Amino acid sequence: MNSKSHRNSSYKKAVRRQKVLEQSIQSAQETDKAICMIQEALNTTDRQLTAYIADRIDAAQVPQESQKIQSDLMSHEISLDEMKKRNQGKEMSKKVLSQIEIAQKKFKEVSTKFRLFQKPANFEQRLLESKRILDEV
Repeated sequence: MNSKSHRNSSYKKAVRRQKVLEQSIQSAQETDKAICMIQEALNTTDRQLTAYIADRIDAAQVPQESQKIQSDLMSHEISLDEMKKRNQGKEMSKKVLSQIEIAQKKFKEVSTKFRLFQKPANFEQRLLESKRILDEV
């Protein structure tokens, strides 16, 4: 192989490697943006659920909102799982996997709070009030 064809081959390899690196950077940026959006949405949902629970509002009182939250949580869970699978074994994945794990931890916290929200607030008190009203009929 003469030196000109060797240089040409090395140049082609370098160009291919550069394209791979650029794609990796773009993929990492897209994943980072998606994780940030999910974390922001989870923080918003967390604040919303905290307010509902503090005000003794439960899912039965705001069924459409409850369904929306449940749908959003399911979507976030699927997205995080897919991101984790897609990034396992990749060079840049340690930081990304750490971010995904942090988001998954927040997801679990919000999911637990959502389960509390789904339980009727003041159930005993409501039952007694309903029974009293029925007894008056």
